[in-house]
Amino acid sequence: MALQDEIQKQEQRDQEERDRAYLDHVMPQIYDFLNKELGGIPRNRATELAVVECCDNDPLKVSLDHVKLLLDDNTNKGLRARLGTRQTVLDQKTAIIERIMALLEGTRDSYGLNNEMKRLGYFDIPALLKREQDIIAAQENAGKTTTQLRGEVRAQRSGFQEFEPLPAQYTPPGKPECPVPWSQQLLKKLGETGTGNNNALRILLRKHGPHALNEAIRLAELRKGAR
Repeated sequence: MALQDEIQKQEQRDQEERDRAYLDHVMPQIYDFLNKELGGIPRNRATELAVVECCDNDPLKVSLDHVKLLLDDNTNKGLRARLGTRQTVLDQKTAIIERIMALLEGTRDSYGLNNEMKRLGYFDIPALLKREQDIIAAQENAGKTTTQLRGEVRAQRSGFQEFEPLPAQYTPPGKPECPVPWSQQLLKKLGETGTGNNNALRILLRKHGPHALNEAIRLAELRKGAR
């Protein structure tokens, strides 16, 4: 029973990692769209959760086209309402800088802190977020031994793959003798829901990741153009 529980927990962790990778892939363009439409939408966990909740709490339902449709819902349960009070870009930058300065407090004298604050004022939001994460990582690693750090580097280089390799062709369930070449038409068909909730495309995204599918379609289009 303990082994089964551990397997289930590992499967859950693997699924969460796949969901995280997919959201990291699609959310930047969604943030860009939301800021063009609404302005001042913060790039943070709260915004991401609001989008996922409006997509039936399924990360793999999150897409730019879906979000565009969601903005048409002006009810108090729609995406506009869930996003709540919007922050200006200046507000977002100020909040991030305050978090960074809190992290650095006690590690530098007042002169060093003032110089850092002035420098951060020229950063855009992505650069500020990266600076914050770099400081957090550096502080976490400060207490580790050289042996521990080397072990983590070796683990990162051990060939961990977030997704399974994509097969050369798509094999329909139950029809291993009928492989189908990858194409835009195939993905469109697999993604059609109609009245029957076809989960084939979602399963492919979870298993192989969006990058592998996009690359397969790109190569298929190149081969088609070479004919």
